[in-house]
Amino acid sequence: MIDLVLSIASTTGIAVVLRLARQYGRNIEVVIATNYIVAATIGVALTLSTDQIAAVEPITAILAIVGGLIWPASFHLYAWGISTFGIARTGAWARLSLALPVLLGLVFFGEALTLLLGIGLLLLFGAFLLLTPDSAPISELTPARRSVPKVLFYAATLIIVFGIIDGWISLFNEVGGGEDLVFFVILFATAAVVSTAAALIRGNRFAQPDVLSGIVLGVLNFSVSFFLLRALMGGFENRSAVAFTLFSASSLVLMALIGRFAWHEQVRGREMAGVIAAVAAIIALNL
Repeated sequence: MIDLVLSIASTTGIAVVLRLARQYGRNIEVVIATNYIVAATIGVALTLSTDQIAAVEPITAILAIVGGLIWPASFHLYAWGISTFGIARTGAWARLSLALPVLLGLVFFGEALTLLLGIGLLLLFGAFLLLTPDSAPISELTPARRSVPKVLFYAATLIIVFGIIDGWISLFNEVGGGEDLVFFVILFATAAVVSTAAALIRGNRFAQPDVLSGIVLGVLNFSVSFFLLRALMGGFENRSAVAFTLFSASSLVLMALIGRFAWHEQVRGREMAGVIAAVAAIIALNL
């Protein structure tokens, strides 16, 4: 259980670090690039004593490399949302991404639409509507950020991107070689190369405050995957649905509470109902 708790704490910590980085004017490109360098370095250090890297399956390497091209973009999108719409809303939108793999399974793979799946999808749709601002102004957002079409576009984009990530991990679990740790090491290494090259090409300097923020973020980023995998191989072996439900629902609630009390984000009754609906949807879709 402690591994799952550490994974939940780490994923919540990522949102907090990104919020603080924006708040204190850190260079997000450098922070994210450093984060992947650190995550990849930790992963390599942990696998050096094993023969997993030498014996890695080609499909694992291919999926990890392609994933490494996707992950940095998702991190930038996530960071922008946290600084623009707050931790509570952005965290909830990100968790709604689990609807995408479910819908793909129903449409393209002939999976049956059970009562619980139907209820879960309806709850997700309701949560999306509740978490999206209506025409009434939101006091903590600027006029440009209150634009309903812009908010809808961002939320839908975040859900799709994070849904692709969830689907990519599911694809690896289906066809990969079972080398979970190596998969993430190669993925983080690829993301490090891509994000560092992009930061340097754009003329960014790796200043000490940005690098330090990136180091903290990298430790948390690696910890999410590492401890979640340990939980799935330990106390939650053969109970992955329970683990993912607890992981998603708990981190969503924690982000909402931190956003409300640490940054005084305005969470009206409507948004709180959206968070509750999202938690209920996560539970329904994983039962």
